[in-house]
Amino acid sequence: MAVNLEEFCIGLHRLGRTQTSNALAILWFSSEKTGKGACSAGEIARCMRDNGLGNPNSTRLGLALRESGHVLRKGNLLSLKPTSRERIVSEVVGLLEPQPPTVPLDEEFIPNDVWKGTRGYIERVAEQINGTYHCTYYDATSVMCRRLIEILLIEAFEYAKKDSAAKDANGEYLMLSRLIDVTLGPDGFSLGRETKKVLRQIKEIGDRSAHNRRYVAVRADLDQVRSGFRLLVDELLHLCGVR
Repeated sequence: MAVNLEEFCIGLHRLGRTQTSNALAILWFSSEKTGKGACSAGEIARCMRDNGLGNPNSTRLGLALRESGHVLRKGNLLSLKPTSRERIVSEVVGLLEPQPPTVPLDEEFIPNDVWKGTRGYIERVAEQINGTYHCTYYDATSVMCRRLIEILLIEAFEYAKKDSAAKDANGEYLMLSRLIDVTLGPDGFSLGRETKKVLRQIKEIGDRSAHNRRYVAVRADLDQVRSGFRLLVDELLHLCGVR
C-alpha cells in the first residue's frame, strides 16, 4: 500500500528537518504522487500546518524556497527543478515505505527492553514478532519466533567459538532440530530448565505454522509460551555477548 501525504508528513516530522527542507519534500511528493506539478507557497504552508509540521508564514516560506536554489517560479506557483529531484528523493526515500504499526506495551509479545539496543537484524526480527502478534497474524508470529531463536543460537555458538559443533560436514549450520540437540548436549550451553523446555516448544510451534497446511495458529498457542520465550531470548542474548 502506497504512503499517503499524511503518513509522509509524519515521517518528515520524525526526521526533525528544517521547514524549508520539509516544504521541498512536500513539493516533490505533490508532483510525484498526485500529479500536481506546481504549488503556491500558501498551499505548501497550509499542508504543513494541517499535518503538524509547524505554522510557517507563507510569504517567508516562499522566499526561503526560492533562495534554496531548488525551485522554479511561474507566477505564484513553485515547482522543483529537474536537477534537484534526485537530491530530494535521496533524502526522503526511507519515508516512501509504509510504517510499521505502533504496538502498545500490553500487546508486545516480547518486551522492547529485552531486545532494544542489541543488533540491528535482531531488532528487526523482534519488531516483526511484536507487529504480527499485535495485528493477530499468529502464524507469522510463530515463524518469526522460530527464526529469532535460530539466529540467537548460531550467534551464541559463534561468540563462544563453538561454531564447529553446530555445523555439518560441509561447514553449513545444522537445521534447527539438530542445532537444539547440540545446544542441549555436552558441546552446547548450560540453560535453565524452563529455557530448555520452551526452546523445543518454539521450534514446534514455528514448524506447525510453516509446514502444516491445515494448522492455523491462534493467540492461545502463543500466549502459553509467551513468558518462557521472553526468558529464552534474554538468556540467549547473554550467551551471544550482547547483554
